[in-house]
Amino acid sequence: MKLSCRLFSVLAIIAVLAASIATFAEPSTPPTTQTPNLIVYARTDLANQGAPTLDLLDLERYFVQTLTARAISANVVPSSTARIPAQPALDYFDLEVSVDAMQAAERAAWNEELKRYDGDRIFNVELSISVKQLRTGKLLGLVRSQRTYHFRNYDEAQELAPKRATIYAAADQLVDNFLQASTAGRFGKQLSSLKPPPPQSPPRGPALPGLVLPQWAYRRWTAFLGGAFSLLLLMLLVAVFTRTPKGSSAPVSRATVIPAPPRKPKPDYAAWDAELTSAFALALKTDTFSEPACQAAAAASHDAILATHSHIEAKEAERQLTAKRREAHYEELATRAAASSGLDMNQVIDILRKADAWEFRVLQAAKKLAVEVSK
Repeated sequence: MKLSCRLFSVLAIIAVLAASIATFAEPSTPPTTQTPNLIVYARTDLANQGAPTLDLLDLERYFVQTLTARAISANVVPSSTARIPAQPALDYFDLEVSVDAMQAAERAAWNEELKRYDGDRIFNVELSISVKQLRTGKLLGLVRSQRTYHFRNYDEAQELAPKRATIYAAADQLVDNFLQASTAGRFGKQLSSLKPPPPQSPPRGPALPGLVLPQWAYRRWTAFLGGAFSLLLLMLLVAVFTRTPKGSSAPVSRATVIPAPPRKPKPDYAAWDAELTSAFALALKTDTFSEPACQAAAAASHDAILATHSHIEAKEAERQLTAKRREAHYEELATRAAASSGLDMNQVIDILRKADAWEFRVLQAAKKLAVEVSK
């Protein structure tokens, strides 16, 4: 009976405090404004529409998804599925995303370790977005973005994935530049409010007469009341449920046993040293993985390499699928090698990467040689 009375008292206090927090101060509701409609269209003047590296329709959809994910106060749709009225209102805007440049190049980069210039293969992407009012065709402004990716080696420069990743990284930067320019008023007053709308709570009762709080004051006040309410509730619960009746013994507390975290397995340093020795021996044998050495290896064991092409290709597929784990392992090996030899870590990592890719690289050269012989 006494426990029921205590529970009833606690629940009554909770209900009163919750009602006070809900009705004490409601934020003023901002006036609603007309939501802009943004039609995104992707284009390029590059040869063959930039294919196969560039997919314009996917870039258009990606730009729409990125803008939508920012929860901006606008309706964003791609031009491929947009339904535009015959006489669009003044709140319809055309966002023309243009791929202005997309090209691979090779620069000269100074190698401080070897005191010489090495080839630095790069991939450059330049995007821009022009904002027009759809009804009048008036150009409101233009913003740009640019990204450059440095390939790690020759093999990576032949892949499409890092090039496409650079395009979408430039698109992310273009979205940021567009939103910054919009909120700064560069595209006019209608697009200056392209930012996430403030959270609004539905009305739950009349506020106190004459009390209108700004959003920041309302958030601070409700946070203060919520903290005070939580503290008071905790004190009441502790007081009610830990009170010991007369004539009864105090409960015996039991210490909580926290299990120890699992131990990380000790590295196999002998295997690490063997892997480092094998990679550096291959680097010395092939003149630091030079192209003439690759061609010579393909010619010397042409038939044997082609006979095991399935095994080599399976190993290469596994290497690419576990690239992140391999990079972490390279860093561990390079740290150990640098500590014992004084070698540069980046140089060690580059040798390990090239050693792992060497067998597949020789296979590619052997295939090319077979095609040339068959002609």
